[in-house]
Amino acid sequence: MKARQGWVITLLAAGVIGLWAGSGYLLYDIPSDARGTFGDMFGAVNALFSGLAFLGVVYAILLQRQELILQRQELAATRQELARGAAAQEVSQAALRLQADVAALGVLNKVVEDLEKMHSHLTLIIDSAPRRISDTGSPELKEEFQKKAAQAQHDLQAINYRLKVFRGLQMMTMMKVEKACYPDGVDTYP
Repeated sequence: MKARQGWVITLLAAGVIGLWAGSGYLLYDIPSDARGTFGDMFGAVNALFSGLAFLGVVYAILLQRQELILQRQELAATRQELARGAAAQEVSQAALRLQADVAALGVLNKVVEDLEKMHSHLTLIIDSAPRRISDTGSPELKEEFQKKAAQAQHDLQAINYRLKVFRGLQMMTMMKVEKACYPDGVDTYP
């Protein structure tokens, strides 16, 4: 289609240039006073070509207007796609955050479980320390058991502190995960 239009324009331009060049050859034999009269005879043709040129300009403006309308529609569609892409990216980002929080919650659960085991073990050592100390006959062993019992008591205090901290982190992470999973509250979902 475009190649055909190019040929038509080329042929029209060649025809106009040929007529212009041929007019000099044809007018050469006409006397100079008759040339003016002969030129006035083509005034109507001149008006016709001027009108056609003006129509060509109007047609070009209309084509350009249509192209601008299509371009605006395409730009609006592009904006909608970008908005959808941004929304999808936000959803993906929220899902990744939730996944990281769930993984952190799993780690915190394991840490709390290990600390509770250590707490139980130290509590058992502390509870059995008086019996072991009384069962031991040697003063060196009694002193050794008393030192271990004191160290176990100190370790138990440190573990109690860590348990409080990690249980707090565990609760905060659970609340964060629940809020991400149930934005309207846990009671609104079955």
